[in-house]
Amino acid sequence: MSLVTLKEALELADRTQSALGAFNVNAWEMIPAMLRAGELAQVPIVIQAQWPFLQHVGVDLFVEHTRFLAEKTSIPIVLQLDHAKEWDQVMCCLRAGFSSVMMDASDLPYAENIAVVADVVRAAHGMGVSVESELGKVAGREGDIVVSATEATFTDPDEAANFVKQTGIDALAVSVGTVHGAYHGEPKLDFERLARIKDLMQVPLVLHGASGVSADALQSAMRLGVRKVNFATELKQAWSEAMRRTDGDDPLAGLRSVEDDVQHVVEEKLAILNRRQA
Repeated sequence: MSLVTLKEALELADRTQSALGAFNVNAWEMIPAMLRAGELAQVPIVIQAQWPFLQHVGVDLFVEHTRFLAEKTSIPIVLQLDHAKEWDQVMCCLRAGFSSVMMDASDLPYAENIAVVADVVRAAHGMGVSVESELGKVAGREGDIVVSATEATFTDPDEAANFVKQTGIDALAVSVGTVHGAYHGEPKLDFERLARIKDLMQVPLVLHGASGVSADALQSAMRLGVRKVNFATELKQAWSEAMRRTDGDDPLAGLRSVEDDVQHVVEEKLAILNRRQA
C-alpha cells in the first residue's frame, strides 16, 4: 500500500477508538520488522526517523527504501520526520516524500513556537503533508535533543487550545508526565491535565516517550484523546540486546535476531493500542 498522511491514519484510529503506534527507526533492520508487525495486526503504523539518522543514511535513500517495503504491505503506513528543529530539515523531508513532519519548536518562547510551526504548516499542507507539533517539554533525551528534569514543563491546556487554533496543526504532542528514554521508577501521567486538554480542542493528541508506560496507563490516555503513541527506547534496547548475542562468525543470524526481537516489541505495543476499550 502507498504511504498515507498522518491525518488520514489518525482519522482511521479515531473511528476505531484506538491509537497509532509510532516507531522510531535507528537501524535498517527495524523497518521490515515494524512493517511485518503492522501487517500481522492489520492496523496502520507510523514509521519515524529523526534528523541525525537521516543524515547518516541519506534522506532520499531512506524514503525510497521505506516506500518500496511499504508498497508490499496491505496496511496504511505514515512516514514521519520526528522532532525536526530546523526549517531546512523539514523542507528536505517534504521534498523527499515524507507524508508527515513533526516540527518541535517547544524550546522557543510561546509566540515564536506558534510562528515557526504555522510557517511549517503552510508549507506542508500546501504539499499535502500532515504536521504534528509539541507544546510543553518532555524530559529526557530524544536523538540529539536533551531536556533536563528541571527544564521539563507540562502542557498548559489553555495555551494548547490557542496553539492549535493559531497554527492549524493536525496533531498535538503533549507533555503530561512521560519522558524520552528509560524511566527510573514508575511513570505517573497527569490524566486530569490530559482530560482538560482534550475538552478544549478537537485535534488528536500524541504521547511521546511511551516506552515503559504501562498498558493500563496507555489505555487511559487513549480514552482521553490520545490517538498516537511514540516508542523508541524499547526498540533500541531490543536491537542492542540482540546484537550483543550475535555470533561474530554469523552476523546475518544476528541481524535476523534483531528483526525478530524488534518485531516482537512492536507487536506488543500494537496489541495494547488496538485493544477494545471498556
